[in-house]
Amino acid sequence: MLEYIPENLDFDVTFEPTRVADKKYVIDNNTGEPIAIVGKDFTCASHGDFFRSVMDTVTENLSSLEVDGANITWRDAHHNGWAMMDMTLPNVKATITTPKHVTQVAQRIIALHGVDGTCSNTVLFGAIDFFCTNGMVRGEHDKVRRKNTSGVWCYRLLLHQWHGAW
Repeated sequence: MLEYIPENLDFDVTFEPTRVADKKYVIDNNTGEPIAIVGKDFTCASHGDFFRSVMDTVTENLSSLEVDGANITWRDAHHNGWAMMDMTLPNVKATITTPKHVTQVAQRIIALHGVDGTCSNTVLFGAIDFFCTNGMVRGEHDKVRRKNTSGVWCYRLLLHQWHGAW
């Protein structure tokens, strides 16, 4: 289950020049269609490579009991140029206490990725009670974020930063 990536998001990315000197097209290799125009120096991994790295890190660092029954929802936008994975782990609970109430939530892992230049590579993890793509997050969580244009970086090494947070 943790290896499932929707077919529309599992494509290699290539680039083609535009008629504008400092821009290039992002091409979905499955369809051959351009999905975005980005700067000439923009680089990125495919959604598949990014999300597989997230899932590999999860399965390497959490027990089978912790990932058992995981619920994964996917969202995409911008002609599949942007994608989000929201994984809820029902067997890993956390209690959130505020001055007004106490609630128990399942741990979540939320990964955002863009091949169209619209977002940085981001993974949030922890006791997330509420999440909105505008950046609002409620609960106790950690975040790992890197720009696509920061060069090639090792997702697995980066994602291991959050191993100790559980």
